[in-house]
Amino acid sequence: MVFLFFISKILESTTKNVNCNDLLALSVFSFLNKITFIITFPITIFYIIKNIKKLKYLNSIFYISFILLWLLKNIFTTGCVIYPLPNFCFDKFPWSTNSNLTINNKNAFIEISAWAKGFPDQKKFSQAMYIKNMNWLETWSKNHFLIILKKILIFVLSLIFIFILLKKLNKTKSAWDAKSKKKIISSLIISFLFLTYWFFNAPVYRFGYSFLASFIAFIFIFLTYPYVTNNKSNSNIIKKLVYFFLLIFIFIQFPKIFKNFNKEKLSNFWPSVIQKNNNYRQISINNEKILISSKENCFYTKIPCTYYNDLINKVIIEKKFNYKFYINKKIN
Repeated sequence: MVFLFFISKILESTTKNVNCNDLLALSVFSFLNKITFIITFPITIFYIIKNIKKLKYLNSIFYISFILLWLLKNIFTTGCVIYPLPNFCFDKFPWSTNSNLTINNKNAFIEISAWAKGFPDQKKFSQAMYIKNMNWLETWSKNHFLIILKKILIFVLSLIFIFILLKKLNKTKSAWDAKSKKKIISSLIISFLFLTYWFFNAPVYRFGYSFLASFIAFIFIFLTYPYVTNNKSNSNIIKKLVYFFLLIFIFIQFPKIFKNFNKEKLSNFWPSVIQKNNNYRQISINNEKILISSKENCFYTKIPCTYYNDLINKVIIEKKFNYKFYINKKIN
């Protein structure tokens, strides 16, 4: 939603009339939620340069301070400016992940990328080999790609239905407005670039649904624009159809929301984030308790948890300024 709002801010203004403060705020907010949205900053910087005189410097400093604090927090907690990107990590700090550990920065990056591309769905390649030379594409296309299609199918079919209806109701097309056409095509290209970045780096639905939705939406806008511009009746039809499909979507989702709802226990209404039968094993490091999960997940626990058995034996825990620092042991 934030990404769509970001694009809409560009669409509603000209190049020299964009509210750069809003774009910067949206870029910062989206980046702090998902680091993949770092690619919104080049666009924001471009518009700031074009509208530098209209920029409110106090607001900009306020927004940028959030990023600086977030980056500083990352350094204190992981030794990386942006974890786990190897090029953004330092190995000079005591708490930095170093090459002697099982899960170092490079391996963590490979692991995240491999899992995002469907590594568990195959047994042929190692994680490092799986993400090379598009080895992941066949496995991904047979598994997660089908999940993505299933999730966006209703959305796509709804837009196709609206487009066909508009085309039948109005046989003639209105002339394109040059500025509007340029904006829509520019937004379509931007969305496609974001979508491409997502596809080659982390093609999981939850990482890229905003890119998918915006790209599909802009294709729809591009195709339907000649049928709705200067035509109030068609515009009203689209509004009514959007409300209609929105109601259908709500009715489809409600059964899923209340599927496991127990009227006697309201807590069952919320997603389960605590795994009771996970067979945790408790150990102590420097009198601090840590859980080791028998499975490849920890869920939420009251004390720190990990599923890396060998990693636990290679850290020490120190308390400073009421914070706990998990520091790598020096290994000769």
